[in-house]
Amino acid sequence: SKSLHHYTSFINKNFTDDKKLLLIEALWEIVLSDGEIHDFESNLIRRLSGLLYISDVDSGNARKRALDKKQK
Repeated sequence: SKSLHHYTSFINKNFTDDKKLLLIEALWEIVLSDGEIHDFESNLIRRLSGLLYISDVDSGNARKRALDKKQK
């Protein structure tokens, strides 16, 4: 399926808020793995966060945690 709604609907039904935050953090780790954040990547995570009912602040904190892991 090309629709994000199909996947995010499943995640919303089956994941706790904490697990959804871990998922966003893992996605940030993937985005940060090449050392660059492309507009498409950050836009995709922003859209996914919204569909998963994760605030911009929580997504930003997940990004910071992912960045901290990368720098260690």
